[in-house]
Amino acid sequence: MFLIGISSLIQCWFLPGLLILAKFKKIGILDKFILSLPISIVANYILVVLLVNFSLFDQKVLIGILIFEFLLAIYFYKNNFKNIFKIQTANIQFNLINILNAILTFVFFYLASKSIGNIIHSGDPYVMWNKWAISIFENSLPVSNLDYPLGYPILQSISYKIIGTYEIEFFSQALQIMYPLFSIFALLRILVITKNNLFKYVLLFSLLLILNQFRHTLFIGFVDPILVFNSIILIYLIYLIKENKNLLNDKIFLIILGIVLSASGIIKQTGLYISFIAPLVLFFCLDLKYKLINFKNL
Repeated sequence: MFLIGISSLIQCWFLPGLLILAKFKKIGILDKFILSLPISIVANYILVVLLVNFSLFDQKVLIGILIFEFLLAIYFYKNNFKNIFKIQTANIQFNLINILNAILTFVFFYLASKSIGNIIHSGDPYVMWNKWAISIFENSLPVSNLDYPLGYPILQSISYKIIGTYEIEFFSQALQIMYPLFSIFALLRILVITKNNLFKYVLLFSLLLILNQFRHTLFIGFVDPILVFNSIILIYLIYLIKENKNLLNDKIFLIILGIVLSASGIIKQTGLYISFIAPLVLFFCLDLKYKLINFKNL
């Protein structure tokens, strides 16, 4: 049961995104892992909506898809497995900022270990997401969701469906842990790309903000950490594109970019603002020569 539950989380977090990025050679494996999270949100959303509409959202069907995806991932990434943990890092110095970042990161993981997998309580605002997740689990899209985006309940329902019951809440409650964690990874990746020590202070501020905002409810179901992650991804994309100046001339990357930027909008209503302003932020933050793309050549 535990392995099945972990597999359901891997499906929610990484698998669809990694497969979509598998043949895209212009970014490395670490960047693919970072971008796979928002891409997987969108891909899982589309997959589940289609399966529910055709009454195919079934445990056997979903496990079959999961096994097929695992086999494809092994095939596409077999040459990368030995390099996955070879993470490029900036020079680490024992100064006050680095020590504070290390302490806050430790506190971050401590809160995760204390709250991961907590069951849902009747007083949690999270109850409405779980109610909609159960409705999707039962092969019915919610009709009383007040047009609230269903991205997160869909991720929960995937966990429930692969396990085979919505009475085991441990794994659906653990969904949130990866997004704050990868927010840190994205900031560290920016630090490596730019080699700018300023991002040590950005990391410090981000950790303080995350711990302050979510210290009582970190990882127990609120979707705000996903929106924080998607906002940091926007900054990360700016520097990733600046590092690889040919990305915006690649039509495949533009499609990938569109998928990544749309993830916030299907998570929470306020996420629509992020999805709306993100292209404008990219447009104005990138150099003029990247703004004036000759779309006739795409």
